[in-house]
Amino acid sequence: MQRLTKPVLAFLSVMIAVSIARADDGLSFKDSPAQQVLAVKVDGPNGYAAAFGTLVGYYLKRNIPVSFPQMSIETGGGSFAAIAFTGNAAEDGGIIVLAVPAAKVATSTHKGPYADLSQAISRTMAAAQQRGCIPDMARSLRLLHPNSPDNTAAPDLITEIQIPVTGC
Repeated sequence: MQRLTKPVLAFLSVMIAVSIARADDGLSFKDSPAQQVLAVKVDGPNGYAAAFGTLVGYYLKRNIPVSFPQMSIETGGGSFAAIAFTGNAAEDGGIIVLAVPAAKVATSTHKGPYADLSQAISRTMAAAQQRGCIPDMARSLRLLHPNSPDNTAAPDLITEIQIPVTGC
């Protein structure tokens, strides 16, 4: 039996560590379907509560069938509070209709305050890039919110981060 040299052992140790880190990074991939969403443009980092309030009032008043969870969408045109819907809706009172294209997404789950989301998004993007993926900046970053700060403490907020990617 041949003995492994120190450089080979060091290389194998690094490869095992990288494999373990990848397994523990919480990153997965899935196909996110195309969606038609009702959206309200968000003004500033503290504007989400007002935007979601406008959105909820709009679809409840008009009995528009929606699909949860609510989401935040980041596009080249700005930040939006949004929710998928079926049927027809008219743009009115700051509500716009956006077509969110289908995309392969790198996804991870963040548990904690929304103030920590930018760090979680950066970690998700870095993990995707370590796997050879290229962020598809022509598509929208999606943040899905299955719970709400209206009835959930900040440390218990859940956000599914979806970063469109190509090349992996």
